[in-house]
Amino acid sequence: MGHKEKQSVVSIIGSVLVIVFYSLYVYRNYIQTDLEILNNYQFWGKSFLFLIPVTIVVQIVINIIFAIVNRIITREDI
Repeated sequence: MGHKEKQSVVSIIGSVLVIVFYSLYVYRNYIQTDLEILNNYQFWGKSFLFLIPVTIVVQIVINIIFAIVNRIITREDI
């Protein structure tokens, strides 16, 4: 499997994990205590606007870690 293919798989897995953990966080801290918030569009807007920078930062960190680990394991340049 080539470098780009590995990077794509890692990126997809990272994105799914971020969304799952963020969804659990939102559910436990907000939705579980107040079900009326499900109809509040302002809440959903703020939730998704906060998710965007979190996802970007996590993807950058994951890509850096992947590049380091891949370089160590395969001993080849990117």
